[in-house]
Amino acid sequence: VELGHPGMTLATVSTPVLVLATTAVGLASVNIAGGFNITRKMLDMFRRPGDPEEYNWILLIPAGIFLGGVASGQAAGYAGAQVVGYLAASAYCIMSINGLSTQQTARQGLTFGVAGVTIGCVTTLMGFSGIGPEMYKIMIGTMLGGGLVGLMGSSVIELTELPQMVALFHSFVGVAATTISIASYLNGVGHYNHDPTAVIHKIAIYLGTALGGLTLTG
Repeated sequence: VELGHPGMTLATVSTPVLVLATTAVGLASVNIAGGFNITRKMLDMFRRPGDPEEYNWILLIPAGIFLGGVASGQAAGYAGAQVVGYLAASAYCIMSINGLSTQQTARQGLTFGVAGVTIGCVTTLMGFSGIGPEMYKIMIGTMLGGGLVGLMGSSVIELTELPQMVALFHSFVGVAATTISIASYLNGVGHYNHDPTAVIHKIAIYLGTALGGLTLTG
């Protein structure tokens, strides 16, 4: 979001904000893709020979159709399409948490999580307006690169190393929270003197920095 302010281009964004924001996006993407893959591997540990084949990927079909409708609405300029996309992403993530709470529905929960995160990411990217095309390239490229690193890293580890990899991914989230909080402050520092909501923004930034550092070091 820090790279998607209206009118922002590669020439107008400051170098510190660009570096911090892309670092946060990259590390978050590593955690998201790698985390989903690790969850799948952990669930595979409980599969028994002779278990029936599962077709949870079918659950992605209605999510994909819905995402196409939301993206089309955003492209056509419907203001409410972005809100609908965020609501759908939230609903899928809630269903994911509920599904992952039991062994019987954990794989369905994993599928719902993938759908929710995908809808949320696409809705956010489609919601940016007036930014330079190079900013889209940076954001999408960073997300894809980070996701690829996460998938590759989580695919080569042994099952006995899963706890260490999970801890590493959590540390990445801490770094991402800290760097994006600092980037948010740098992006808005010129407006805080006359912005009536500056106190709320500063509190959120300070909490994000503190909790991110705690997650990293803890």
